[in-house]
Amino acid sequence: MTKHRIVASLIGAAYKKQIDIAGFTEQQWTNVVEFVRRPQDLAKKLGCEWPLSKGRWDGQRGYRAQMNAAHSIIAKINAGDAS
Repeated sequence: MTKHRIVASLIGAAYKKQIDIAGFTEQQWTNVVEFVRRPQDLAKKLGCEWPLSKGRWDGQRGYRAQMNAAHSIIAKINAGDAS
């Protein structure tokens, strides 16, 4: 279930930021896959935080915080910050 939520948050963040993921390079796709597999590791590499939720929506570690973090992460992947 966690992986599905990560993928959904990335899709939503890309849509909201109007990022055309169809034009991603191989490295950008690799970063997306790595983020889905190990979100905390890639987030740290990008200088972001990936909060571990405890089944809550609100709060510093809730699902909303993860959705907001996904916006920062997809923007950095799009900019090519994670090589």
